[in-house]
Amino acid sequence: MNGLDIACFGGVENGQVMDIYFGDESGFVYQLDTGDSDDGDPIERYFVNVFSGNNPEQGVTGAHEYRKQFQGFDTYIRPTEDNLSMIPYYATDLMDDLQVRTSGNYTALSEETVNGWTGDGTKHKKNRFFGLSGKTLALKWEHNTVAQNFVFQPSLLRYDYRSKIDIV
Repeated sequence: MNGLDIACFGGVENGQVMDIYFGDESGFVYQLDTGDSDDGDPIERYFVNVFSGNNPEQGVTGAHEYRKQFQGFDTYIRPTEDNLSMIPYYATDLMDDLQVRTSGNYTALSEETVNGWTGDGTKHKKNRFFGLSGKTLALKWEHNTVAQNFVFQPSLLRYDYRSKIDIV
């Protein structure tokens, strides 16, 4: 928002999203966040997959209460430019949308150059977890580099349910 002389902000509900507007001293009103132009400043983009093990379509609704051993994940991303670098993050046992959106709850993994992954068009990468367990897992992929964009494709998470052993 460089170079803007903002006098007031406002929002108007548009279905499930809020359209944000601002007014300046000249009396004009402008809508914010209307395109993909980064204007030389990186736009932070990310997506988050939250996995609990629940599947209402199959009648599974209580799986978020059981511990799981997370083995790894397969990610499918289609870069829209010749170069795309992203950083994966993970967090366990987040239980509401505020916790999922709070960046301080995540642990960063190594940066990935998506264009170096296997595949034509949509790129594919397998990553492993070692000793990661919890009831839920949030996997976040983030990128904030100028002139890079991506399309996320449905991906996979590998896990086993942990069993409790009572020592008598």
